[in-house]
Formats: sequence, C-alpha cells, structure tokens
Amino acid sequence: RDGGTSMTGARVGVASVHVTHDKESNRKKLLDVVDDAIGKKVEFLILPESALQGYIFGVQHRIEAEEWLYHDGNAETIPGDFTNRLSDICASGDIVVQCGMTEVSRSLAGALLYDTVVIVGPKGIVGSYRKVHLGGDENHVFQRGNGWKVFDMSFGRVAPFICYDLIFPEAARELTLRGTELLALSTAWPVDNLTGYPTHGLDSQLDLFARARALENQVFLACATLTGPDDKSDRSFYGFSHIVGPSGELLASLRDEEGVIFADLELREEVRRTRYLGHNGLNFVKDRRPDLYETIGDLSVYYEE
Repeated sequence: RDGGTSMTGARVGVASVHVTHDKESNRKKLLDVVDDAIGKKVEFLILPESALQGYIFGVQHRIEAEEWLYHDGNAETIPGDFTNRLSDICASGDIVVQCGMTEVSRSLAGALLYDTVVIVGPKGIVGSYRKVHLGGDENHVFQRGNGWKVFDMSFGRVAPFICYDLIFPEAARELTLRGTELLALSTAWPVDNLTGYPTHGLDSQLDLFARARALENQVFLACATLTGPDDKSDRSFYGFSHIVGPSGELLASLRDEEGVIFADLELREEVRRTRYLGHNGLNFVKDRRPDLYETIGDLSVYYEE
C-alpha cells in the first residue's frame, strides 16, 4: 500500500499515545500500538509527533544541557534501528505507518537534529518530512525543515505535517495545491499555555484549527496526538486524536485516553464530490484569485520601517 493509485479507499487510523523520555519503552509501546491497529485492519496509521523519543522538555524559551544531550544521544537516522523494526512489522501486517521522531543528520559540522515524521510501509521507507514551522524552545533544539512532501499511496495522495504547521493556512493550502487528499498531522498538542498566560481554550483550538484546515481546502485531515502528563515538566498533552472530513465534519475521535480509532475513507471520490456538490457547488480551491494575493509571500509587510 505504499505506492501506485489502484484504489481510492482505505481504513485510516490515528493513535493517542502517552510516552516518556525513555526511548526503549516508547519503542515497545509504539510497536504494540501498530499491532493493535493491524488487528483493527487499519491500512494507514498515524502516530503522534516525537513519539519515539518524547517531546522537548518545555516551552519556556530556555534550554539546558540535559535536554540537548538527551535528544542528541537518542536521535536516530532514517533509515535506522527504529525504522528497520517498524518496516518489519509493516511488512508482516500489510500496513503503512507515519510516526514522529527526533532525526539526526551527522556531519563534520556536528549533529543536526530535526522534528521529523517518517512514513514506513511493507516495502520499507516511503519517505519522511521535517517540521517546517518551529516555535518556542523547538528553535533551540531542532533545525527547520525546508520543504513540503506529498506521497502517492495506493489509496490516494497523503501529505504529512507536524503540530505547529497546522496553525498556518498557507501550509495546508500549499499541500492541497500539490494534490493532497489527506493531510496527516502528527502532534504533541499541550493542554496548558505558558505559565502565567491564560489558556483561553488552547486545548479546544486543536479541533478548531483542524476542522478549519480540512474545510477551507475541502480535504480530509487525520490528527494523532500525544496524551497524558509529561515526565519532564508540569505540562500535559491534550490527546483528542481525530479524523475530519472534507466538509469539516468530525468522523471519529478520542478524548484523552490512549488508543487507536479509525474511519473508512474514500479519499479521491469524496474530495471530488465535496468540491462539486457540497457547499452549493462551491469549489473553494478552484474559485481562488491568486493573481490578487500579492503580499502573502512578502516578508516586508511584517516589519515596520
């Protein structure tokens, strides 16, 4: 299921997972989650951001040596040990899996770390994507990715993206214009905001952003999140893994519990149907006026003279 376009339907699953900063323990749990998904006959499973090593220690705009040493010491290459193990289970279970991890690229200049998702199928690595939009302490730990990826699966065109990428409508729109039918989001969405700053529904904003991105582009969006308390801070992760249809409708969801949920999706057929029959026949992608969107890519509009 990791190539070609012979079919348009698939059972897509998303997982809410509680992880710690213990890579070996996380690895075992993730492989167990994949086994669970195989038992549910899921064909494409999305796992959360930073699921293998755990997310960064905090978002208070500081970094300590302990944190850098942990991520540097536990980062993996692609391909590497984890992707090899994941490839074996994908081959035996005939499943494609997207999983978040800390990726390392080593050179004479030293180690470069990335907040990455890798997609692995029965035939091995399909591809990977490095997070483009970094926020807060992520800028102290990770390098920014510099491009978008869209992958042709047997059931449709899938684009991975990560957490903060969801906030930016330009990201989802760019992927949509490249033919994406399913936006596959891996995230570590927090419950709480910075200490001393009101939350203002930070948790519920995940649902708001996800449904908006799906609706405005008339595509599917599937979101997998970390859940439960963090072992390196007083922060907790929201959970609420869910799948959204191209009209912005919620198709399946979890609350804060761990587990795998799924929906049977006809990607190509339903995206086309929504664009030509939904919303009074309004096709939001076709009816754009890009000739008039002059300042979207102009950085100078952000800064005062």
